[in-house]
Amino acid sequence: MNGACEYTAAVTALANTLAERLTEDELVLLSAVLTQLRDTLTTIFLHKKLLKNLEKNPCPAQPNPCEKKKTEKTDLPAQANARLPKL
Repeated sequence: MNGACEYTAAVTALANTLAERLTEDELVLLSAVLTQLRDTLTTIFLHKKLLKNLEKNPCPAQPNPCEKKKTEKTDLPAQANARLPKL
């Protein structure tokens, strides 16, 4: 199974098989369990992603202090001399 159509067809076939074999109460319970599983997996994924992002930038509201800010190098003495009046 490597295509989206094959994947959705397999999920649909599984849902149809379960619907034929389980009672209404069992289907409701299974649906609730699968919803909880989805929510828990989403929480775990987001927690891992947050930890990974925090390793890169420990203070997300602030620029990363470990990264040096790139500034343009200027020739300060030449700029200062340019502002002086010529004698």
